[in-house]
Amino acid sequence: MASIQLTNRLTATDKNIPTPVPFDPPGITTRAKDYLLEVELVNQPISIELFKDLNTDFDPYVQVFQVPKGSRGANVADTGLLVAQDDDSGSGNSVLDSEIPGIETEYFNGASNPLRSVPGVDYVVRVTSYDTVTQLPQPFTLEVSTPSGNVALKDPVTGATLDAQGNIIGGGSGDPLTGNLPVRRFFDMVAGGHFYTTDPTEKNDRLNNPFRYQSEGDEFIAPANGNAKVQRFFNTASGTYFYTNKPTDIQFIRDNLPQFPC
Repeated sequence: MASIQLTNRLTATDKNIPTPVPFDPPGITTRAKDYLLEVELVNQPISIELFKDLNTDFDPYVQVFQVPKGSRGANVADTGLLVAQDDDSGSGNSVLDSEIPGIETEYFNGASNPLRSVPGVDYVVRVTSYDTVTQLPQPFTLEVSTPSGNVALKDPVTGATLDAQGNIIGGGSGDPLTGNLPVRRFFDMVAGGHFYTTDPTEKNDRLNNPFRYQSEGDEFIAPANGNAKVQRFFNTASGTYFYTNKPTDIQFIRDNLPQFPC
């Protein structure tokens, strides 16, 4: 049997999505973290189990999306087909975990029961909560297995393999020291401009201020070694930001435009 397990957390910087509760009104949201799942062999039953931490209070909910093989992107699940989802089918105390296949698992778009790998596709496993998460972070453990071959959980943006804590493995793919980080774009509804950042603290600050900042997802990957450094300037007169990698622009702003402090 091939199996992989990781432990991670839902946080305030994760994707903000509508809750899966059928009758929740618009605007009721929860957090979600996506993982790209690659299954080596076809026609393999896929088993997925999502456990919550015993000391936390969220209701684990897992969804699986089918995407064309090689798909990448922060919103790749939104372009795929929902093929399975589960709330409380886990063994033992049902509020503690979700399980595919399970007694309450739902299947969609022609997916088999149990879910089996098919040629030419990868999967996105979405870890989320059935209802609104009132406190963050929320630890969880995700386990995926198949009877034969290999399985891998990867970062959906870079395609890099993840370690047991959900961190990108290696020095060049998503490592804060070397680059390849997803750049989140926000629209500032007060200043009327866009703000870009790779910094988790800056992302968290703006996600927690939805009356001013609207998250527009991870727009692109900041390239790694050998690429030009981008300088960000804050315009104190307008409240907007200016970005450039041109040395002449950077020097001109520093010498002539005091409203853009370094």
